[in-house]
Formats: sequence, structure tokens, C-alpha cells
Amino acid sequence: MKSYLYGLISVLLASFAQLLLKWGMMDFPKTEKIKINLFFVINHTHSLMAIVLGMLSYVTAMLFWFFTLRYLPMHQAYPLLSMSYALVYLAAVSLSCFNETATILKTLGVSLIVLGIWIVVFPIRHKKITY
Repeated sequence: MKSYLYGLISVLLASFAQLLLKWGMMDFPKTEKIKINLFFVINHTHSLMAIVLGMLSYVTAMLFWFFTLRYLPMHQAYPLLSMSYALVYLAAVSLSCFNETATILKTLGVSLIVLGIWIVVFPIRHKKITY
């Protein structure tokens, strides 16, 4: 059970990192127009902090992922990574700052991902019938 907890924490941190990186980059100017100096850092402090926090979240997620791989078989661990697709989608359409729209096709696609994860990680156990 501890292995699933490590995996869940890793997925949550990776999803949080994705959202922070997106939010931080939304306010950034085009890369060809960036001149890094004190004025730039002061004007983009929130964006830079979000990007740094996003990267730190990824590093922390990776550490939890190492523990997940230590305790969970590969066929159960890797489908958990797909949970972040669903979590990021749900957060992006729920939070107005991302300006993302939910559609039936996107929601169906994410639902199929979640169903696939469920099928792979928690397969149906068939009872053997003995006569």
C-alpha cells in the first residue's frame, strides 16, 4: 500500500509541476525578446518563482517515483504516470487562469485513460472453479 502512496504523491507533484510551469510561462515574453537583467527579474518575479517551484516539484516527484519503483512492479507503476494526464486536464479546465475548455471528446479521452489505468493496475481476479 505504501508503494501506491509513493506513486500517488509522485503523480500529484508532477501534475502540480506541469500546472506551475504553464502558469509561469503564460506571462513570459517571447524568448527572442528576453534580456535578462535586474529589471526583467523584478518584473517577472511571480513567473520565475512559479517556474522554479515547478522544477523543484518535478525533482521531488522524481524522488517519490524512485520509491514507487522500488516497491511496485513495473506493470503497475507505469500506468500510474498516466494519471497526471487526467489530473492536469481536470485542473486546467477547472481553473479559469488557464483558459482551457472542456469538450466531450477531451473528457472521453481522459476517461478512457483512467479506465485503462484501472484495468491494468487493478485487474479482475478470476476465481478458479474446482470440481
